[in-house]
Amino acid sequence: MNTSKNTPRRTLAVLGAVIVAAATFAGPVGPVAAADDGATPTTEETTASPGRDERAAGRTEARNARQAAREEIRAWIDAHRGLAKTRAASVTEARATMRAALADADSAEERRAAKEAFKQELAAAKAAYESGVSALGPRPTMPGR
Repeated sequence: MNTSKNTPRRTLAVLGAVIVAAATFAGPVGPVAAADDGATPTTEETTASPGRDERAAGRTEARNARQAAREEIRAWIDAHRGLAKTRAASVTEARATMRAALADADSAEERRAAKEAFKQELAAAKAAYESGVSALGPRPTMPGR
């Protein structure tokens, strides 16, 4: 058992009291001490960190850039989904048309023509989708990536 009066907790308390007393009796320090002419110190002289405003502005600017990027990405995704849904609807319609034509076909020539028309409609749907995707461009990225 430690019977010494200099325990770590007491030592820290005494050290803290000494620091507070020294700061109180020393008076103003730094830019505020230079303003001994009785004038009120300006905001620049009393600011703890001169770069604080620049850092805050940088964070705000970065936050706004990320938000704008999120909106661009969301718009791109929505447009891409729209293209995919349009292509799927075109394929579904082409299949329905082909099935109806095959059901009404009486000869092999009519069935062959229905299948060929279906292939052409698929190719047109694919071409429209691919041109839309190429016009859309690459997916936007977040800033800094």
